[in-house]
Amino acid sequence: MITATLVGGRELIVKFEKFPASLREKLESTIKSLTFDLAKKVKADKLSGQVLQRPSGRLIRSITTSFENDNDSFKGIVGTNVAYGAYHEFGFVGQETVKTFQRKQTMAFGRPMNTKIVQVRSFTRNVNYKAHPFLRPALEEMRPEIEKQINDVATNAAKEVFG
Repeated sequence: MITATLVGGRELIVKFEKFPASLREKLESTIKSLTFDLAKKVKADKLSGQVLQRPSGRLIRSITTSFENDNDSFKGIVGTNVAYGAYHEFGFVGQETVKTFQRKQTMAFGRPMNTKIVQVRSFTRNVNYKAHPFLRPALEEMRPEIEKQINDVATNAAKEVFG
């Protein structure tokens, strides 16, 4: 018959109980930091003329970050609330309705004329706009750094708790 006795079992249990809280705090902080880093990357490396032209700057100003935290996971979110951001990110094929608008007419039948304001009625048009993604490529470029930082946090938390 073989008998085994665990020496220091209580201390080990206490260490295991500390581990999730310690890891959780550090992971939360790291993921928040990485979320802000990703937003900076999107603005600096994707939306400053590299992927899309920036006539108004509205899209770059609309890039936001948020953080969700529940009992089982953390989620860092980088996105935009500008409707045309999705067109650029994913592309669009289909029909769109153009609202009524006014334009200046300066030529008629190829000849200059006195400037006149013309009302253009609403119409639909077929659109085949290819994707110009700016969020997903930035995330893919940061993926190795994200994985490294999360692994480092987990490793360091384990070293702190277990020595």
